[in-house]
Amino acid sequence: MRPEQETIHPSLTDEPAPAPALVRVPIAPRPEAPEPFPPIPARLVADLQALDCPLIPPLRTDAGGRMRPDLDPAWPRLYDRIAALSPIEALALIAALAEGLATLHESGWLILTLAPESIRLTPDGPRLTAFHTLTARDRPPADPFEDDYAAPETAWRRPLARAADLYALGCLSYRLLVGRPFDPLAAATDAIPLAYRHLLALLLAREPAERLQRMEAVPPLVARLQRDLLPVVALGAIALTHVGRNPARPINQDAVLQYIDAVAGDDRRALRAVFAVIDGMGGMEDGQDAARRARETLAAAARAPDAAPLPDPVDWLWRAHEAVAALPGRAGAAASLLLIEDARLRLAHVGDTRAYLLRAGRVWRLTQDQTQRTVLARAGVIPAARGAEAGRNTLVSNLGASDLTREHIKTLAHLESAGMTPPPGLAGDALTLEDGDRLLLCSDGLWDWWDRAFDESGEDAYLLERLGASAGGDAVALARAVLSEALARDGDDNLSLVLAVVSRQPLLVDPLPAEADPFAPPRPPPATAAPVPDDSRSAPRWP
Repeated sequence: MRPEQETIHPSLTDEPAPAPALVRVPIAPRPEAPEPFPPIPARLVADLQALDCPLIPPLRTDAGGRMRPDLDPAWPRLYDRIAALSPIEALALIAALAEGLATLHESGWLILTLAPESIRLTPDGPRLTAFHTLTARDRPPADPFEDDYAAPETAWRRPLARAADLYALGCLSYRLLVGRPFDPLAAATDAIPLAYRHLLALLLAREPAERLQRMEAVPPLVARLQRDLLPVVALGAIALTHVGRNPARPINQDAVLQYIDAVAGDDRRALRAVFAVIDGMGGMEDGQDAARRARETLAAAARAPDAAPLPDPVDWLWRAHEAVAALPGRAGAAASLLLIEDARLRLAHVGDTRAYLLRAGRVWRLTQDQTQRTVLARAGVIPAARGAEAGRNTLVSNLGASDLTREHIKTLAHLESAGMTPPPGLAGDALTLEDGDRLLLCSDGLWDWWDRAFDESGEDAYLLERLGASAGGDAVALARAVLSEALARDGDDNLSLVLAVVSRQPLLVDPLPAEADPFAPPRPPPATAAPVPDDSRSAPRWP
């Protein structure tokens, strides 16, 4: 007997509704859940088992004796994740597919279509789940066919070369990078981002001879494109120093360093920036010499042509320490050093100069004063009140000190152990910069007055009002205004600051004009056009 279900059908006439009638409606049996992966054609089973290709998953025998991919059905299809992939993630997937397809080429095989429905994203990389279009290279396909993700020549009865699945990879790449299926007839009007034009044009040329010929050429092109898509860091910076208004201090013992340049080598398009504020100590001439010697040492390290990518700022500050320690007399210095490269910031600090990060309406202190006041407050000997005078200006660590060790030089990795809140984006001792970040380095001659006048929240509010994104004006005007206010409120010491404004801007995202579109067919000349001179040359096909 078939299962039944009771359903109530009310009357649809104008007559008074009778009592609801019970109608028995049969329910069809629920069909068996389909297998998650299609069976492997019997003619390919032995070949697939023999292939050593990362795109080919293990195979298993189902209850009916058919071979299927042995994959977890919970692993998502690429089709279901396309919208969530970032351009960098999409490019990484394209490179992984190209590397896998290159191993198929080495074994003499091609896969003629790469539909996103037949690609599973596993923890170990992409895996194919449909193999009916797997064919031996240099022979016609067994069953010519047409598919949105297949090369035009797959419908011809002629041998296929490696360029066939390069076209298939191009169709999938277009879907991943542009966001819609590739249509050869409509591609000329698509607003394809400039960054992707060269790669897609090399993969999607209609004639096989005009495409890339080797799958191994794809990953290097993708790696270059990934570098081009990384946001470029632009910096607006100003460094200022002032002797102050104290006639008893006629010599400026502070020094500032501002160095911005591109990093050479490895075809890298990175920006390197070096900022430092150095506060000399030990007497007038001694303090001036210490600050100048430390600055010269850091500037020489910044200009060195063999400087390693994202160098260790502790090494640089240690070199400055050795240079200061070699001076006669009792010279010393406090210093804060920032190194920026590839949108990453690293810091080294010793003494009582300070570094701040202003981001999205918040302020983070990136350094802790190395003074007796800080040591006593952390030990609970004195209250941790701001403005306390005990040991306020007495340093426990400084460049040039005979007992200084590398452990005394602090980095961003020490923030948490010092009881300070690390900013978001900090990994180890490197901080990833964000668009709109503002960085402030300053000597105690600048920060001393607001340390006395405000509590911590008041200091943050002051810095955001004067230097935050809502302050208005360029970095130069803002820095000069803050220095002028410090002079007016105190000015008893030398004052120095460096202010840097970060802007992150991606490259190569605008579409090409129509006349530069490599997918566009040649435009016929107008009927009244003059004859073309014999020595004229047509526009290049590729950008």
